[in-house]
Amino acid sequence: MDGPGSSGHDHPPNYLSIVIPSSAARRHPPANQSRIYNHLMPKFEKHIFVCTNQREPGHPRGCCDPQGKAEMQGVLKQKLAVRGLKTKVRANKAGCLDQCEHGPNMVVYPEAVWYGKVNMADLDEIIESHIIGGKPVERLVLPDECLNTASCVHRKPK
Repeated sequence: MDGPGSSGHDHPPNYLSIVIPSSAARRHPPANQSRIYNHLMPKFEKHIFVCTNQREPGHPRGCCDPQGKAEMQGVLKQKLAVRGLKTKVRANKAGCLDQCEHGPNMVVYPEAVWYGKVNMADLDEIIESHIIGGKPVERLVLPDECLNTASCVHRKPK
């Protein structure tokens, strides 16, 4: 079946196909597609990456998700949704953030605020103080001298 509205596939006439544009098209979409694309792909104001890396029990560097269930990320995601933040803040699972000695870890972007030793009881405070209020929870913030360094006071010598 060829003609107007035909894609050459056996889809019903009312079938809506979504084509993912190339990276160049996403940067500079045609004027008539810009509105549609922005509606389909809302921009998040913040991204929270929660480490879900697993290591064997007793590993000298520690482990952020010993059970391998990504429970902290799941609970954080639910708590954001309950507060109506689901479309503004994204809580993602992350692989190793390489801050194992400080774990469980998470990082909030675009501010690049790194949190360490986070537990479930801290999630509400992080959401209320940082995500909603804009003030990071200082007692959980990892010091700059511990980030992306070969050694810090928390790392055991090799």
